[in-house]
Amino acid sequence: MKHNNALLSTILVMAFLLPLSVQATSDWQVLPVLKPSYKPDFAVAVLVGGMQADDDNKDKFSPAGLEVSLNCPLLKTPKHTIRQQISYTQAETNGFKTKSFELSPHHMFKVGEKVTAGFGPSIGYTTVENPDGDDSVVTYGLGASTRYDVTKKFFVGAEVRYVKAQEFEIADKTTDFDNARALVKLGYQF
Repeated sequence: MKHNNALLSTILVMAFLLPLSVQATSDWQVLPVLKPSYKPDFAVAVLVGGMQADDDNKDKFSPAGLEVSLNCPLLKTPKHTIRQQISYTQAETNGFKTKSFELSPHHMFKVGEKVTAGFGPSIGYTTVENPDGDDSVVTYGLGASTRYDVTKKFFVGAEVRYVKAQEFEIADKTTDFDNARALVKLGYQF
């Protein structure tokens, strides 16, 4: 498990530092939020989907929640968009409950007139609880998403993500909560 954590940590660091190394030779902008031309293009979306934990029971959940997204205030690419996605989801199965808060910046590419697709890392904080107690864990992962603009204001989207989590301990029992999930998004662009 330590090897997997080191590999995923390296990938996440590279995902954040690569744009900074490109800065010296291209039109990438650091802190575009400080420029008068910056527009956050806020959007809000309802999330629903499925999630399967990598624990011994292969528990399946149906997460639901909300996501707020905006153009990244830290980095701007010369041709594409980085969307900061901030989400809160809850899920429950067989007396086991989760509440997750996650930040997931995705580098989005236009693939059609109304379609964008992208990928990026995630970092989060999850509270897990069962009848024996509760614990909180830090999570991190990688995901991919796509979005279809139905109108100028309304959109639908989908996201898949694999999330690694610290082991949590409830009632002297340690459990691995790594998970894979797929979410559907119904949203409104401001």
